[in-house]
Amino acid sequence: MLRQRRSPRRLSLSEVLTLEQIGWLCWATDGSTGEIAPEKFGRTAPSAGALYPRDLYVATIAGAVPQGLYHYNPYRHELEYVNATTPSDLAQTSPQPDELSAASTVLLFSTSFWRNRMKYDQRGVRFAFMELGHVAQNALLAGNALGLSALSLGGFFDDEVNALVGLDGLHETSAYMVFLRQTEPREATRRN
Repeated sequence: MLRQRRSPRRLSLSEVLTLEQIGWLCWATDGSTGEIAPEKFGRTAPSAGALYPRDLYVATIAGAVPQGLYHYNPYRHELEYVNATTPSDLAQTSPQPDELSAASTVLLFSTSFWRNRMKYDQRGVRFAFMELGHVAQNALLAGNALGLSALSLGGFFDDEVNALVGLDGLHETSAYMVFLRQTEPREATRRN
């Protein structure tokens, strides 16, 4: 699986993901793995003190899930509608909108520094970004397992993304995005 994972240079228009694909992708990225202590639940990516100073959002085009931006609730395994932001809207916040605007789905990761700052003070900022790396890697591997091409992006206009998602940019901020599309048949052959 690791040898096959590649980041595409461009994303071409692709089919929308099914509800099952989106659900499994969210769970594999940062879903709940069950109770690890009284009133404490584990997730598929580690967290210092199990404080999880991060959130996963999914932007999708119309399909089994109505078009828009959703917050993933890992404890209920549910998508909660946020607003009408699309993958194309998120692509416009990057320096390369043409290469990204055809994505059918975008996973957007935000961090909430306040969740772990009370325990870890300033080190909590470092932990938050380390954890996002674990979560993003899960997303890339899960995407590959589903036969999707994934392009991760850390270079975007923060204030624009924060405004789309409704984050204040200080205590909660956007940090990373993964643009996804179905892998084209010739690309899948080349990867094997």
